[in-house]
Amino acid sequence: MTSVVPPRDEQNFVSFSARRSSIRREVCRALLVLAALACGESPTAPVPIAPTTPTRVLARVNCVADTRAHQVTCAASDSGAAFTRNGSPQVLGDLIVGGQGQFITLTSSSVTYTGDVFSFNTTVQNLIGQKLGTLDGVSLDPTGVRVFFEDLPHATSGSGTIDFTNPVGGTSLVDGYGDFTATNQPYYQYNQIIATGQTSLAKNWRMHIPATVGTFIFSVYVSAPVQYPNGWIDVTPATKSLKTGDTQQLTATVRDVVGRTVTGQTVTWASGNTGVA
Repeated sequence: MTSVVPPRDEQNFVSFSARRSSIRREVCRALLVLAALACGESPTAPVPIAPTTPTRVLARVNCVADTRAHQVTCAASDSGAAFTRNGSPQVLGDLIVGGQGQFITLTSSSVTYTGDVFSFNTTVQNLIGQKLGTLDGVSLDPTGVRVFFEDLPHATSGSGTIDFTNPVGGTSLVDGYGDFTATNQPYYQYNQIIATGQTSLAKNWRMHIPATVGTFIFSVYVSAPVQYPNGWIDVTPATKSLKTGDTQQLTATVRDVVGRTVTGQTVTWASGNTGVA
């Protein structure tokens, strides 16, 4: 709780912010005492949290495909983990996330199989609490949103080697190869910011599948830059107008990188103008 004896002879405007200081066993709340006839709160975005240990969020996405039935279905796996990329050779700022139906949803449609090329359209729905594909919440990052293969496609019925080389011309069927959870992993890239709840435009995925393969499986993750790679703090209420001498209780909610509430934290409060609040 914070209280002050503010001046009463002029109108003032106040802003407040919350900063995470350390991991303890409580969350502090503040009572803001205001000395303005009308005053407002200015943070319009969550408060970022300083770098911490990478946050593991959920399992990779396993997909099953059938060349003859022209079907692709994806579900969450019970093994593997997703994490923020805070260590070598990973790049700070990107989030690697799985969790089909919880943190992301991959949906496939328009499946075809012609000339040993298995093709289907795939969309990515963002189910976490912040945008994917941006470091500032506004500008698209050059890497966009990438879905990379953690476990390469391999046959589960029939036989044959599955790859990403077009049998006609020898060109690559994927958008590129990068180092995510391992080196030289193939990926498809979505060049758009995907907001919370939003579904991306469809991307055509293609693989070289010999005719001797009946069904096959593969596992993927979604990798994308995010604005708050270590989580953020929401302040409630976000805005409030009060008269001189009024008080307002403020509550801080600490969230992890995907937007889940984190308990057992200490929040330190500060005033941008101690003569007002």
